[in-house]
Amino acid sequence: MYTLCIKQMLFAYQKNPAVNLFLIIFLGLFLVLLLLLFRFHLVSNSFENPLPTNTIQEEIKKADPSNWTPYVNSEYGFALSHPPLLIKSEVMGGEYVYFVKFVENELSEDKGVSVGVSELSFEDEVEKIKKAIFESDKISPVIEKKINTGLFEAVRLEYDPPSGLGLEKRVIVVVGAEKYSYSVSTTPEQIDGVLESFGVVN
Repeated sequence: MYTLCIKQMLFAYQKNPAVNLFLIIFLGLFLVLLLLLFRFHLVSNSFENPLPTNTIQEEIKKADPSNWTPYVNSEYGFALSHPPLLIKSEVMGGEYVYFVKFVENELSEDKGVSVGVSELSFEDEVEKIKKAIFESDKISPVIEKKINTGLFEAVRLEYDPPSGLGLEKRVIVVVGAEKYSYSVSTTPEQIDGVLESFGVVN
């Protein structure tokens, strides 16, 4: 329809040059109308489908512990469950009286879990961990808070290293029991599942 009108105007101009001014005004208004309609279309689409922004925080996808492997250590009095297919590696001596890691491998899809058993008091164990990580990686916990684990006091230390360091996000929960302090470490996605299964046994 618009094309037909333009052709008619051009034909009228060829027959009568006096319509030149009218033709220019008409075409100008027509183009302005098209630009306004196009701009309105872009603005309305931007409201319906806004671009993602950096202000939206990434939601942590928690792991499903329903098929995890139980582990009980009667000698040092603790139990927990860890993701399947991880390989157990024990370390004796050093800063801990006992240290066990459940390590990732080519068959596992999940991240590792570790538990350190210490004879230090709960408060001293928390300070030891913060000092050791700061000295080795030059980072401090972004979150440090007391949590409820039932019978025993506990504190949660969350680490979010800068991307340039090549370190992954990590959560360490220190649980103070009667005989030992336990430091449980894994990723933010897995820590809740590990803590739900963690317990002190006699």
